[in-house]
Parts: sequence; structure tokens; C-alpha cells
Amino acid sequence: MKNLILSSVLVLIASSASQAQEAVHPSAGLPIELTFNELRVKQPGNDVDEYVEFIGTPGASLRGLTYIVLGDRAATRTNPYDSSGYVEMALPLDGAIVPADGILLIAEPTASFPLELDWVAPADGLRFEDNSTSRTHLIVAGWSGAINTDLDTNNDGTLDSTPWLSVVTSVAVLGPFTTDQVYSPNTIPADVTSTGTFTAAHGYRCSPDNQWTVGAVTFYPGGGDTPGAVNRACSAGPVLECGEVTAGACNVEHATPFCSDTNCCNAVCVVDPDCCVTAWDAACVTQAATSCAAATASCEFVDVRLNEIRSDMAGPDTIEFVEIAGAPGTALDDLTLIVIGDGTVGSGVVERARSLAGVVMPADGTLLIGNPALTPDVGNGAGTGGSNVNQDWLENSDNLTFFVVRGWTGALAADLDTNDDGTLDSTPWVEVVDGIALVESATTPPVGTEYAYGANRIGPDGVNVPAHVWRCQDTGCWNIGLFDVSANLSAGNETPGADNLGCVVVTCPGDISGDNLIDAGDLKLILAAWGSNGQGQFNTDIDGSGLVDGGDLALVLGGWGPCPQ
Repeated sequence: MKNLILSSVLVLIASSASQAQEAVHPSAGLPIELTFNELRVKQPGNDVDEYVEFIGTPGASLRGLTYIVLGDRAATRTNPYDSSGYVEMALPLDGAIVPADGILLIAEPTASFPLELDWVAPADGLRFEDNSTSRTHLIVAGWSGAINTDLDTNNDGTLDSTPWLSVVTSVAVLGPFTTDQVYSPNTIPADVTSTGTFTAAHGYRCSPDNQWTVGAVTFYPGGGDTPGAVNRACSAGPVLECGEVTAGACNVEHATPFCSDTNCCNAVCVVDPDCCVTAWDAACVTQAATSCAAATASCEFVDVRLNEIRSDMAGPDTIEFVEIAGAPGTALDDLTLIVIGDGTVGSGVVERARSLAGVVMPADGTLLIGNPALTPDVGNGAGTGGSNVNQDWLENSDNLTFFVVRGWTGALAADLDTNDDGTLDSTPWVEVVDGIALVESATTPPVGTEYAYGANRIGPDGVNVPAHVWRCQDTGCWNIGLFDVSANLSAGNETPGADNLGCVVVTCPGDISGDNLIDAGDLKLILAAWGSNGQGQFNTDIDGSGLVDGGDLALVLGGWGPCPQ
């Protein structure tokens, strides 16, 4: 059966390719109509389902057109930080043809909806940075520029150079910072949630008003996401997810899933997944009363992010580490890991500062900074401020703030909060890329400890500061691990230097992609993960055997088709 399905998939792909090659521009030499219609630039975990959708002239060829993305440039030792007008992507669209229905869908080979694609971009062809800054997406004719060039040298919102003949269509995805510049009159609003304002992960022109609307962070085929089909109706309202303001209060029962407090919602759904699948019922309200006091950490993913921390354990702290995750091969030259705690002068003292100059994100996508016994990618010795490279380089029994910052110009033992009021008086960096505070006392002022800093916080763990925290591989939400290292390892929650566990529960066995359909997309995911433990962006170890093998394949083939309703 496996061979039959694979053969059918290949025939369909070949048929689609043949039809595309036969298509011709119906009005050769005349301008075509082409408009951005839907855009997904990120999702929880690895961005396998980034896509762009256009409405255009049926049969029109995009030969000679180029897809440009303008954004920012990270600071390095030779270049300053550049906030706007920097060419991040320049993708030729030669070969793309608007199909007969007028809806052109483009994505990378990793997409979980491969048979719906009209044109497959090269691997990593859609270079959609997902940090929280604004981006402008343009389709241009006659591109003569180059990637990694600055088209707005003074960042005033007016392009100093336009290395193209004309702009065919454009849209800007707005970030939370008003200083960012964009270069399109069409804009996707920033995503305002209970934990802050972020760059929208998904935007679409709702039907029939064509008003750009913010979608959900999570990829929801057939819900907010409608790649290759008519967009969600304007009258349907926002796509519900954790943190959506119309989702309902977390302390009140309602018939729909999710609730309006992002962190509380995610904390409850880790324990009771039905609260984010079926309805926010009495059990969810009860769980919220116990889960939400410690749930103040954002689930927002950024390009380079803190992923897992162990700061304490029983006996001598022979195992302590900080894990950072990101795209393999990413240069981390301009980043520094800093830890802010206390000192003789009180709160806001820099206790550790580990420069990542010369460091590249390893091939497995996790950078481990820790004790030599862990075989870390980067040790915790010189540069961290610790006198003992083997243990106790992270303080215990106190509020402790971890930041990954860009452009660090500070120093160890510097006091960044001179009046100890919980607000940093100096920030010797260009930006905070990611941060998480481990909290023992959440009161203001804190009791028996220093202040924590930043919006993302987790804890306390009972009356103690969390000894271990980890981020869901799929949703990005923070969780408190177990104090006991052995028990935590047995539970699978502690994975230094490797991918963390996922937290999304698949309600239909075999529906790996979560689109309520067991199809070629799920089969592709199984075959791609064959022989592994299946603990990546998608949980492909369906039967929990610890190995992706024939048992998992049988569940996919045996349940082929729509999931039971």
C-alpha cells in the first residue's frame, strides 16, 4: 500500500508540473495583475510551513519578476545595526505561473501541504526572518540589485535606490517598533496579545472586503490558514488561539477553546490539551487557578532564542547549563549571553557575561553552554565571571534574569539598576534578542531576593525558584521541569544539547501535521523522520515506541483520509 500511495503522489506531482509547463501568458507583453493575498512568515517551532499566496491573472507567467524582502541587518564587528531598508531576500520567480483559479501558492519543499503548491521555492528560498521587526515584501520587475545591500541608508522611510523597473505588488508586515520603516501602503497590523505586541506570524485579506487581518501564530489549515483557497470570511471574526482577546476569560467557562491570557492559556493546555481543542470548560477554569500564577513567559519564537536552563540540583551543582536554539549555521558574533542577579549593591548586577563572538549555531540547532561534564558546545569558564568552571556558575535561590543581547558594551559586576526599583537604568546593548527570568518571589518589591527584569518570567516553583525550565519544541511555551535531574531525564523533559519535547497533542493518530486529514503530507513527514526518535517539529513517533518505524507508518496508512469528527 505504501508503494501504491507513493506512486500516486509522484504521478500527481508530475501531472501538476506538466500542466504548469504548458501554461502560457494570455496577454504576452502586457502588465499582469498580481496581488499579495495571504502570507505566513513564522509558526511555533521550525518554520516548515512558511508560504505566500497571490491573486493574479490566470495563466500569467511570473518570468522576469523577483520577490524582494526589505528588513533589518544585525550588528557585527564591522557593521552597525541597520533597522530598515536592508535587502534580506531576492528570489527570482521564473517558472511560477498563476493557475486557472487565479490563486498562486508558493512555499518551500518542507511544506506540509505539498500537493496544493503551485510553485515550489528552493530550499530556504523564502527567507522570512521572524524576529519582531517590520518587513516589506515586494514583487518587482527588472531587478538589478543584490542581496545584503542597504536601500535606505539613513533609515528615513524613503528608499535612496530602487534597483528595479517597477513594483508589481507589495505589502508590509508591521512590527511593534514605531522606529521601523516600511515601504508599502498595504500593511498587515502588528499582533497585539496579552503578553505584548509582536510581528504577525500570519496575515490574510479577509473575504470579501480584502481587509488585511492578523491570523494565528499556529498554522491552522482550514481555519485561519487557507493556502491555495478562498480566504477566511471577514464576518467569521478573528482566529481563536491562546491570547486572542475575544477568546474569553481564563477564569470563566465558555463553549469555545482557548482563553484570552496567552501565558495562562498555554500553561493550562500543557496539562489539559482539551482546553485548546474542544472547549474551555469547568476543568479548564479549575486548572487555571493552579497553573496560571507561574505563567508569565511568552510563547513567542525568535530567530535565536533561549531554550532550556538548569541552574540548581540536589547536592553540588555539577550539572548547570544554558541552551540557546536557532537555525543551524547562524553566526552569533554580535550576541552575548548575560545573567542579571544581585551583588553587594543590590538588584540589577551583571553576574555572568558570555560573548558568542566567533560562535556558529551547531548543525543540530542547539548551542549548549554549560559544565564540561555535559560536553557543551561552549564551556562556562573564562568570560562568565565564575571562578569554578565545574559547578555553581549560576546562582541559586534568587530571582535570576537571562538575556541574549545584541551589541553588548557592558561589563561584569556592573550595576544596571542603581536605585534598585526594578527598572534598568542602563542597557548597554543594542537590543534584547530573547530573555527569561527565573522567579522565586513575584511580588513587588520581591521578598528576600532581587528584582527580575524583562516581560518573560516563569516561577515560582512552589516557594522556590525553578531549578530547571524548558521550552516546548512546537509551541515555544516555557515549562518548569523537575528539581531532580534523574527524574527529569526519565520524564524526557531535560534534553541538554538536543531538541526539547513537543507539547501539542495530536487528537487523530496519524494526523501528524494537525490538519484533520491523514494524507501525503503526513506520509512525507514519517518517511523524512524514518529511523529517528521522532521528537522534532512534528511528533512522528506516533505509537511512542521511541523510534519512527513500521508501527508509525501503519497508523498513517491505516487511518488514511479525513479524521473522525
